[in-house]
Amino acid sequence: MAIRQMTALHSARQIAGAAGVVLWFVASHFGFAQEHSTDLADRELRLRARVTERPDDGSAWRVLGRYLLQQKRHSEALEVLQQAVALSPTSAAAHFDLGQTQQALGDSEFAAESFRTVIELAADSEYAQSAQHALTTLRSAAPPQDVVVPADYRIRRFDGSELADRIEPLGQPEAPWWKQRLSLNLHTGVLYNSNVALSPLSRELASQSSRSAQLFVEPDLLFAVFDEQSWRSGPTLRGHFTVNEGNLRQFNLQSYRPGWFVEYFLFRGEHSFVPRVAYEFTHDEFNGSTLGNRHALLSSVTAYWNGEQSSMLFWSIDTSNFLNDGILPTVTSQDGVTNALGVTHDVTLPFIHWRLIRGGVEVSHASTTGSDYTFNGVNVFAGAAFPLAAGLELSVTGGVGYRQYPDFEFTPSRDEIIWRGGAELRKYFTDHISGALVFNYDKFDSQNPLFASERYVSGVVVDYTY
Repeated sequence: MAIRQMTALHSARQIAGAAGVVLWFVASHFGFAQEHSTDLADRELRLRARVTERPDDGSAWRVLGRYLLQQKRHSEALEVLQQAVALSPTSAAAHFDLGQTQQALGDSEFAAESFRTVIELAADSEYAQSAQHALTTLRSAAPPQDVVVPADYRIRRFDGSELADRIEPLGQPEAPWWKQRLSLNLHTGVLYNSNVALSPLSRELASQSSRSAQLFVEPDLLFAVFDEQSWRSGPTLRGHFTVNEGNLRQFNLQSYRPGWFVEYFLFRGEHSFVPRVAYEFTHDEFNGSTLGNRHALLSSVTAYWNGEQSSMLFWSIDTSNFLNDGILPTVTSQDGVTNALGVTHDVTLPFIHWRLIRGGVEVSHASTTGSDYTFNGVNVFAGAAFPLAAGLELSVTGGVGYRQYPDFEFTPSRDEIIWRGGAELRKYFTDHISGALVFNYDKFDSQNPLFASERYVSGVVVDYTY
């Protein structure tokens, strides 16, 4: 009996000791957190006391505003920093902190105005350099409310708008570092496609009937291995994968497009210039069988003229090699080199329900082994964005082009007019996820019935951006 009592007493002491350790650990950490919280509260009280004592001191208001900004109390920081700017209108630091706060609150127009003021006040300062990068972020980042980013699920658009989206440069986003370096977009959806026999290598629409419901997945990954103050570089990986109805499984597409890019950030006053060069290799398969390969060099210079307008000049050259050259390669082979040169211009509009308009022109030349596929071409294209309600936007696109086939030896001529139109109704659910109803139409209008063809695509797509 005594032994049992001693054992129970020993166990109770062990439990009490362990509980004491736990209580000490919790109390010490709670005390540390409480002490840290008290320090922050004391600091804020001191800063507010200074503002009370010196209400006309813009510097005191700025320091308090920066503290609130660091604590992510953006609404409070906005009021304080607006007072700081009113008292010290020539303070580049105050305007910069105000711009950061406005950017955090999603007020891009006022943020851009604040950053431009920083550059005007202190063009050679570190604040001005940081403001330049912030302006580039505002202009070239792609949140739903600022620019049109239609999902590239159509495989080929056959005009310069396709190339423009492929080489559009990234802005230089802010911390954290992994978000600076990594860009991931994932597009997926269900479509009805009247011409599924297409791949990124395709030079034209397929003339045979190939209609099918289609599930697609399109990842788009970029990682800036090198991310310096004025330039960045790293690998890219794009892909496009489709699954068609049973009788068209032969056109199930697997497209792999690894590459590498280099881009720079140049600043001239309030204007920003982003030259970019990228290499991209394309390998396309239909149902596991190789269709062909392509090596492409894509280059561009994008100019951000102000908060409302931007332009891009682009040039690309690629060489394609198709596995199947046809029954008579000198006539039917699509192997060869294609050059394209073009320009686009975007204008942001001040209207509630008409936000942006884009226009562009592209000229191209394909020199192929087969005489049927050598062409000279020109395209004009345009697009516009119409906000309908909060988080809901309608985008429309259209274009017309002409291709001349100088080496085509038969009659009637296969010269053709290319028509394209599309619409997208997109709903933004969060900063990262959106969904859209889409419809697109392409037509190759040739006098030669062997080459006349058309395609329409409609369905539902979901996009995730990281």
